Amino acid sequence: MATPIHSDKHWPEYNRAQKWGRIFAEVRGVDLGLLHDPDTPLPHWRIGIRFLIDSEKTPPKLERLISTLKAPTRTITGLLKCEKAEPGQPNMDPSLLVKGQPVYSKWGHRGSLGMVVYSKKNGEPHLLSSAHVLCPFGYRRGLPVRFEPGAGKPHYAVVSRAISDNRGDAAIAKLLDSYHPRLANQPAIRSTRLVRLRDVVTKYGSATDKTQGIVDGIGRYRFLGEDGQTQWIRGFRIVPVDGHATHDTRREISTAGDSGAVWFIDRGREAIGVGLHIAGESTVDEAECAFACHLPIVLDALDVHPFYDPQDPSLGHA
Repeated sequence: MATPIHSDKHWPEYNRAQKWGRIFAEVRGVDLGLLHDPDTPLPHWRIGIRFLIDSEKTPPKLERLISTLKAPTRTITGLLKCEKAEPGQPNMDPSLLVKGQPVYSKWGHRGSLGMVVYSKKNGEPHLLSSAHVLCPFGYRRGLPVRFEPGAGKPHYAVVSRAISDNRGDAAIAKLLDSYHPRLANQPAIRSTRLVRLRDVVTKYGSATDKTQGIVDGIGRYRFLGEDGQTQWIRGFRIVPVDGHATHDTRREISTAGDSGAVWFIDRGREAIGVGLHIAGESTVDEAECAFACHLPIVLDALDVHPFYDPQDPSLGHA
C-alpha cells in the first residue's frame, strides 16, 4: 500500500538527518525510504532514513551522528548522474509525440519530451522537459529546441521558462509553428499529486522506452550541474519492481537520454502525473535506481497546467 511520508513516525528524525546531509560533501541525498530486506516481501519492508554516499566509506563523524538517530537507518553507496545524451538517431514513430520522443537542445544534447503542458495565462501549448537538457549551460529565454514527432519535418520551440533549484530541474519551450499537439499525451495526464512510498510508476524515455518502477524513497538529493556546482533538489527515488522481487541489480529502468520523461501512475486511458525524470544511479548494494523531481511542484513553479480547458473561467484567454 502506498505510504505518504509526512505521516511516518520517523518524520522528525528525518528532518534532523536532512540538516546533517548538507554538511558532508560525500552525501548525495537523504531520504525516507524502504529498507531492502531479501528475506521479507516488499510490502513489509520497514521505512527508515537513508543516506546516499558517493564514497565507499561513511565519514566517521557522520557515522557518529547517524548512530544518535532514533529511527532505522541505512547508507547506500552510489553516484547520481544526470541522464542527457549526445546527439542520437531520432525516434521516427509517426503516431505519438510524447511516448519516448527525443528533444534536442541548441547544442544537440538529447533528452526526452515529457509531456505537453499549457500556460495558465492563455492556454498556449508548451513542451516540458528537464532544464539540464534544454538549457545545459544555463537558462536563457529564447533558446531553440528541436523535436521530431514523426517521419515528417522537425518542429521547433523556444525555451520560455526554466527552474533549477530545490523545486526541481525543469524547462518549458513554446511551440513556434502550426503543429498542434492536441491529444498528444497518451495516456492523458489530467491530474497530478505528490508521490507516496510504494507507488508503482511508469515512464516513457527516448533511450529506454517504457519502464516501470516502485517509489522506494522520498527526500532531497544533490546533483552536479554542467558548471560544476551542486544543487539540492526535492524529489524521489525509483527502483525496478522486478529488481526488488528478484534482487537483480542489473535491470535498467533509465539511462542517458531519458532526462525529461514524466513518471506517472497508470490508470488506463488516463494517468496521474507524479515526477519529472532527472537522473539515474546504479548502486553497490541495491537495485538500479532513477531519480525524479515532483511534477506538481514543477508545474506550479512554471505556471502551467497538464491540460487546458478553454471553458475554465480561472484562466486568462489571449
